Amino acid sequence: MLPGSASHGLVSSFSPGGDQFALSGPDGRIRVYETGSGRLLVSLGGPSDTAKANGGPAANGHLVENNTCIAWVVTKEKGKKKQAVGVRGVAVGTAAGDVKFYDVQLGELKWKAVDAVQGGVKSLVFSAGQGVILATGANCSLVSVGVEDGAVKKRFEASKYPITAIALAPDGKHVFGGGSTMQLWDVTSEERAAKYTGHPTEVRAVAFVPGQPHAISAATGERHVAVWDVPPAKKSKKQHPAVTTLSLEEPAVAVDAACVSEGETFSVGAVSEGGEAYVWVCHRDSAGGGDADGGDATGGSRASLACQLVMRLRVGDGSAAKGSHAGKDEEILGVQFQPGPSGPSLLVARGTSAKPAFETLAVPLEAGADVVVSLRPVGGVLLQANQKGAAAAASAPGAQDKSVQPRPKQAPTSGASVTLLGTDNIGAPVLSRAAAEAAAASGRKRGAEDDEDMSTAAAAGVEEEEVPDLPEGDVPLGERVAALEARSLGTAGAAAEEAGTSGAAGAASSMPGGSAKADSLSVLLTQAIRSNDRALLERCLATSSTTVIANTVARIVPMDAALFLKAAVDRLVSKPNRAVQLVPWIRAVLHHHTAYLMSAPGVQPALTSLFQAIDSRVRLHDPLLRLYGRLGLVLHHTRTDKAAAGPERPGPEVEYVDDLEEEPAAEDPFAPAPVSDDEDDEDDEDESGSEDEDGEAKFDAMLADGPQGSDDDEDLDSFLDDDD
Repeated sequence: MLPGSASHGLVSSFSPGGDQFALSGPDGRIRVYETGSGRLLVSLGGPSDTAKANGGPAANGHLVENNTCIAWVVTKEKGKKKQAVGVRGVAVGTAAGDVKFYDVQLGELKWKAVDAVQGGVKSLVFSAGQGVILATGANCSLVSVGVEDGAVKKRFEASKYPITAIALAPDGKHVFGGGSTMQLWDVTSEERAAKYTGHPTEVRAVAFVPGQPHAISAATGERHVAVWDVPPAKKSKKQHPAVTTLSLEEPAVAVDAACVSEGETFSVGAVSEGGEAYVWVCHRDSAGGGDADGGDATGGSRASLACQLVMRLRVGDGSAAKGSHAGKDEEILGVQFQPGPSGPSLLVARGTSAKPAFETLAVPLEAGADVVVSLRPVGGVLLQANQKGAAAAASAPGAQDKSVQPRPKQAPTSGASVTLLGTDNIGAPVLSRAAAEAAAASGRKRGAEDDEDMSTAAAAGVEEEEVPDLPEGDVPLGERVAALEARSLGTAGAAAEEAGTSGAAGAASSMPGGSAKADSLSVLLTQAIRSNDRALLERCLATSSTTVIANTVARIVPMDAALFLKAAVDRLVSKPNRAVQLVPWIRAVLHHHTAYLMSAPGVQPALTSLFQAIDSRVRLHDPLLRLYGRLGLVLHHTRTDKAAAGPERPGPEVEYVDDLEEEPAAEDPFAPAPVSDDEDDEDDEDESGSEDEDGEAKFDAMLADGPQGSDDDEDLDSFLDDDD
């Protein structure tokens, strides 16, 4: 089935008589239902059986084995009084390569063949004539396992490639199947009888057509079912092509066939990945005409087939578009043709793994005006009592309703009523008791404002109610529980009551928009995963606290953790910019649920996508580092060149220019120092002063002598001349 759908990871099989239906889910349990009443007969397997086989304790579902295929086994054994006693059981193949056999009547595990098929079991068939279970898988062999004790009797290397699906011929001697190339083997002689072209991808389902020389097969990713001549009309070493192909909108996951008239007409049924069933009627055309609505027919020595689609089954309203509401989680789980005097009928299993329903439909021999048949969902949700009118709304015209579902009835209780409705009302708000009481109280308050007299009478009537046996000061248990619920919801309900808002608005306001605690967030996350609610899942992913994320992931079941890991990885691959938000969640899942993820092969594609996304990012780390280093080197050289050139200094404001053309001679350090002008003036003054003193002395001498003789006159004349 498609990832995320209700049937994803489910393995189912009808009993040969169609009275029982075995269904295995991701939890490793095999639930057997009675198709007549729809009740659960027995639940087989699970962690307890795994613990017994592996010798370890079963804790929180971490030791659950992944079941890959189921085959019904009906044998007869001798009882205590040597009487033949019928024993009915189911053989289950696991991804670890083990084959287990459960007794449905006793509800216990009879034996377990450990590692019967190395690499994992892909397909099982029961051979009543040989009293063995034929298993095949990745080891490319057909392994015969005894029904009584589970011992491996023989191995037949049938192919060079893994065999993914097989079917036992009505004669009990031939097996038809393959991995991609289809082959026909003779089990008794352990030889290949014929080889066919097969499919380009892995074969998923194979079935023989009773009373007809044909077999049908479907492969992964192919939107058609191939019809083969088995055994072929002409023996040849070349590969034989398919006789015809039957087209459908989505790849098939299960096929079945029934004979309408031997040698002339037969019916083919298939269940698609989308949870729909298709039914074709094929007629042998002796004139060699092509088929209608069924694909292309190829000629051969035998007459060609003319096939026509006569019925298409789906769950839900036929007039609604596909995926019209997000709450759709019911699909067709399996189909099986039941022989009848007027032709085969179709037994359909629909619903979910938790609550399947069964019904039988007549198969038309020709296509009518409308081949689409819509089946009403099984349903089952809890809504408010005032939502009952929406549930009683009729389906859209044109949809054919094949199931009878009783009209929902309201439980006669004195308190708040609860109504059980179908999936037509999915999306309506589901209120807790505290929120419902708050809404009811607000409605009473509005009524009291309109009619004061009625409000007074109602208040008086409420005040008169007393509990006679209640001790003084104690609070009734109901009021205490309601107070605790109101406290957990916060004060938003009281505010909505005072504002007079409606019940739905009060419920919406009572849900906090901020960060939630781990216990409440784990409940929301589980609900979002199981209902495939994208909006609720995005609200949970908005939490960024690592502590809350770790505690939330630790509280959820490993199977839900695997589904959550797939959803988170898909978001990371599609939008890598959300890595900051998604990586803490993915890391917490890998940390807390490592044991389960390692043993669950269905998680391998998600882990591969995660590894590729991380590897693509890490691969760019080294080139980016080299580019970063080169850019840093260029910047470093640029800064070094600028530092060597130095900073530019401002020039002088005034510049003196010398007019001398010749350079002055160099000074001699040993030359005497030149005399300055000030020193010359001082010398002149000293000389003049000394001369004045000499003249004064001569004049004084002349006065002392008086005018005697001519010598004195001469001295006076000479003195005057000198003075001049």
